[in-house]
Amino acid sequence: MPKTSHSFLLCSVLAAPFLGASHVHAATIVNHFGLCLEDQSGATMDRNPIVGHGCFGLFSQQWKLSGPSIMGIGTGETGDPGQPSHTKCLTIFSTAEGAPVLLSECQEVLQTRKLQNWNYSGGQIHSTLTGQCLTQNGTQFAPVTLQTCDPGNPGQFWSFRS
Repeated sequence: MPKTSHSFLLCSVLAAPFLGASHVHAATIVNHFGLCLEDQSGATMDRNPIVGHGCFGLFSQQWKLSGPSIMGIGTGETGDPGQPSHTKCLTIFSTAEGAPVLLSECQEVLQTRKLQNWNYSGGQIHSTLTGQCLTQNGTQFAPVTLQTCDPGNPGQFWSFRS
């Protein structure tokens, strides 16, 4: 029996989803199958894959909305004291069907090109560049990819939990 309680749930912490509200706190992004969006192995290198993984409250499963971008809370690499943190964002480098969603340093040039821009609507997370949806097939550690949005595909429905 599918876990329907995971679909379409939007916690009050995201009262204005993807509008960049400054009061938004870290949240986990959970799919219909109960798997969390995760920076694979907690690695902070650019182009690290994003996967579905059991929700254990890991730092690599914490995300924050910043304007149209989804930032990984546990992905900042701090250099020397006084230097800025290099926060990472969900990023696409291909618009092809099935392209992987990867972690990459949040950069204005990538945001301008809409490679790090997302929209949440109807329980689905859409790339603002392609209109395709974040998709995960429900298998632990399977990659998150871009697929044509399909309201009949449970792997495309996500909720936010604080």
